[in-house]
Amino acid sequence: MSAAGPVSNFLLGVLSFFLLFLLYRFGLVDGASDGVRAAIETFFGYFIHFNFLLFVFNLIPLPPLDGYRIVMEFLPLNLRFKIEQHAQWGVIIFLLLVFIPPLRAVTIGPILGWTENITLFVGKLVSFVI
Repeated sequence: MSAAGPVSNFLLGVLSFFLLFLLYRFGLVDGASDGVRAAIETFFGYFIHFNFLLFVFNLIPLPPLDGYRIVMEFLPLNLRFKIEQHAQWGVIIFLLLVFIPPLRAVTIGPILGWTENITLFVGKLVSFVI
């Protein structure tokens, strides 16, 4: 169940790509003004990017994120208990990684940079399928 959040974010991103491509493929936005088209593209662009960002972000293996719980499910019990003793520090470590720019540049930044690659890959995959 730990993976339900990231998986739902990924699926929402993919389904949004499909919906956007279908809107253009079947000409449902052909008669719309430039402003309406821009609004549709902006909405879907942010929605897709935000969902892939949440997908990647939630897979970071630090508490309280889903990635931590996913990793914990695969660890042996003795190691899981040792790590759980230090789980209360996860939020502090996470905040340090997010708010201290040199740490963010070598940890969270590259991880979140994968969002762009995932978005491009899914976009190409959807356009190939449709």
